[in-house]
Amino acid sequence: MAIASDPAGIARSPFVASGLTTPFRWRIVAPHAIAWREWNDEVVVRAQTGSVHLLTALAGRVLRTLLESPDPLSSADVSAALQMDAPDDEHDAVRSAVDHTLDEFQRLGIVEPTSP
Repeated sequence: MAIASDPAGIARSPFVASGLTTPFRWRIVAPHAIAWREWNDEVVVRAQTGSVHLLTALAGRVLRTLLESPDPLSSADVSAALQMDAPDDEHDAVRSAVDHTLDEFQRLGIVEPTSP
């Protein structure tokens, strides 16, 4: 399953309304249970549920950013981290893609929102 492939077909998280994120922060549900491998621009992840997913390069970077953080991160935090790697990317486009990816990760049971 490719993450962030078609925004129109994705169920929205209750923590995202009309494209505006609330001040919730995101964390990996069970970081110790996540196994992932990267080849070129593709990432394969096995979630704690045992399901396996093929991620886009951006989704892989979102996953890696969350896994490497000792604390939960907001969508803006994740977007800022990704912008550091690709400063020429349009900020709004990156933020929208990160929001969409976090929604999909939540649907898959990979991440969960936390209160600030």
